[in-house]
This record gives sequence, structure tokens and C-alpha cells, in this order.
Amino acid sequence: NLRTDRVAAAGLLPGTELTMTDCTVTLAVIRPGAALFVVQPELAPPNTHASGGSSGQSAVIRLRDCFLRSGGEGIAVASRRRIDLELSNVLASTEGSLLHAFGGVRPGRADSPAVKFHLNQVTARIKGGLVHLDSTPEEPELPFATILAENSILSTANRDDPLFRLDGRDQLDDLGNKI
Repeated sequence: NLRTDRVAAAGLLPGTELTMTDCTVTLAVIRPGAALFVVQPELAPPNTHASGGSSGQSAVIRLRDCFLRSGGEGIAVASRRRIDLELSNVLASTEGSLLHAFGGVRPGRADSPAVKFHLNQVTARIKGGLVHLDSTPEEPELPFATILAENSILSTANRDDPLFRLDGRDQLDDLGNKI
């Protein structure tokens, strides 16, 4: 589950947009809970209950002509959050996944994916895989993701690590339709 004490270079809320061009971003700490960018979890004000729903707005990250290095994840997305991520001419290296998304956004339909990930001319060496979709005890459904990779070179560091990783509590038959 995504923690609120996570180390990150930037945190985003629904409806926010981060655009970077010709930048180098390095997160030098080597820690599984670290991430370059985090789409933050829903935080309820004190003495109230979280709404339990999700904002319909996506956080947007657009990176062009950038170099990314992380001792943890690249981008982490909290449960019930949406992201629209576009990488163009990016070199990335992470100890964890490049994109790690937790929990689902209902409804998980193809016309309304929680995770939209577009890679164009990306070279990535990612130890934890390109995309890791993960469920939580509070949100057992995996987020639905659309991934478009063009003109890119993608590699995991270990021969046993998959490029796409699904860790769900759903029935095995349901997991195949998440990407």
C-alpha cells in the first residue's frame, strides 16, 4: 500500500499537471518506498471519514528529453487515483518499477482506464519491471491500464523479473484483462 511518508521528488493530486523538458531528476536514496513522482493518496481531514470514491480527474505527467534515475520506483500511484503519463525521448533507470499503481478505480473499463501510459523513444533499464499493478486489502481490484510503447528499448535488470507484473487478489481469470 502507498504510504504517506514516502520519499519523492514531487507529489501530485488529481487535476494537477507536471511538465518537464530537458531535465535530469535523480532520487539518490535507495529505498523501496521511494519514488521520483507520487500521485498522492486521498487524505481525509481530521475527524472525518475518507469519501471512499475516487476523483474523476487524472494527475498528468509529461516528460520530454529527460533523464530519470531512482533508487526506488519511478512513478507511484495511490489506490483510486488516475494518471495520464507520457514519456518522450526519456532515459530511465530505476531500482523498482518505472510505474507502480495500487488498487482500482471503479469502473475499470477500457474506455476509462485509471492508468494511461504512453512511451515514445524511451530507453529504460528498470529492475522492478516497466509496470507493476498491485491490489491492496482495501482495494482488491487492480487498476485498469492502457500502455502504448513506440520506438522504445525496455529491459529489466534480472532475467527472472517480468516487464509487466500483476499482483492481484482477484481471480486469476480476471487478471489478464487489466492491461
